[in-house]
Amino acid sequence: MQNRLYCPIRGELTIKQKDSLNEFTEEYQRIECVKFLLKKGYPKENIDFEREIIKYDHSGRNSLRADVVAYKVNKAYINTNEDKIDNIILVAEIKKKSKDKQNAIKYQSQHFFAEI
Repeated sequence: MQNRLYCPIRGELTIKQKDSLNEFTEEYQRIECVKFLLKKGYPKENIDFEREIIKYDHSGRNSLRADVVAYKVNKAYINTNEDKIDNIILVAEIKKKSKDKQNAIKYQSQHFFAEI
């Protein structure tokens, strides 16, 4: 097994597949998600990583970021934040372990759904 990860979109990464506990890293899980999306026919030009989706609270200082976002069109053609939101077809928040999923559902997604 190789030490470093290879992303089919971003190329070789400096992050390792497994952490100090010999468990797959979150980045490994993110790449597995991307491989799945590519296999299902999503164009790689339409997939983005660690993107801000919306800002929330009255000052706009807090934001919801997604690990993986798929757009209807090539991300290079999206110029404004409004266009970005209008073209989103998939938002994925990747967790290393399934036990982390419940916290993400409770705390991260509640802000997202309150804003849309």
